[in-house]
Amino acid sequence: MKFATIISTLLIGSSLFFSPTSACEKACQDGISKAFADKYGGELEPFFDRFKNNLADTILQGVDLDKVGHSSEVKTSVPAAIKTTVDQFKNTFVGDLQRLVFNSIFVESPPYKGDCNHPKLVQQPKKGVPWQRSDCDKQTYLCGNPPAICHDIQKIKNRIFTNIHSKLNQEASNNGPDFKAFSDAVWDAARSAGVSLKNRKKLLMPLAEANIQTALSKFLNDCNNFCQDTCPKYDDSIITLLLSFP
Repeated sequence: MKFATIISTLLIGSSLFFSPTSACEKACQDGISKAFADKYGGELEPFFDRFKNNLADTILQGVDLDKVGHSSEVKTSVPAAIKTTVDQFKNTFVGDLQRLVFNSIFVESPPYKGDCNHPKLVQQPKKGVPWQRSDCDKQTYLCGNPPAICHDIQKIKNRIFTNIHSKLNQEASNNGPDFKAFSDAVWDAARSAGVSLKNRKKLLMPLAEANIQTALSKFLNDCNNFCQDTCPKYDDSIITLLLSFP
C-alpha cells in the first residue's frame, strides 16, 4: 500500500509539473483581436474625419452651379451626402478591424497556433493566475500560447499595420468600392435636388469625381502617418490582457 501511495503521489506531481501548455483559445483570440482593434480603430478615426471634412469642402470645387441648376439645394445636399457616406465608410472599416486583426495573428502564415510543448519552455500558471512577463522572453519559438504572441508582439503589430494599409489602399483607390460609393452619393443627391440627367453627366460628375480622386489620394497619404511609431503606448495594456488568458 505504501509503495502504491508513493507511486500515485509521484504520478500526480509529475502531471502537475509537466502539464501541457495551453494555446490561446477562442476567448483569448477574440479578446486580443478586439483589444488591438479598439486601440487602432480609435487612432484611425481622426484620419477618416479629416477626409470627410476635406471631401465635403471640395466636392463641388470647380463646378459651375449656376449652369448645373438648383444650386442652393446642391450646395447643401451633396456635401451632406458625402459626409454620411464617409461616416459609413469609417464605421464599416473600423468595425471590420477585429476580423482583420484576428486573421493577421491566427490565420496569416505562419499563424500563432499549434503545440507549445515541444520543447516546453514555460510553465502553465494555475487557473485564475496570469502568465508572467518573463514568460514572453522564455517562449522563443512560434506556437499558440499567449507568451508566444507576447514574444513576437512587434512582428504581430507590423502584420496588422501592413494589412490595414493594404486594405485602405484597396478600398480607397480610384477604382475601389469607396470611390464608387462617393460618386453614387453625389449622383443621387444631385438627382434628388432636381438636377437634370444631362447636367449631372456633363457639368457635375466629371469635376466631382476628379475631386473625389484628389481627396482619396490625400487621405491615403495622410494615413501613412497612422501609428508611424507602431503606437507603443498601447502595448502594455494589450500585453496585460493577453497574459490574463490561460
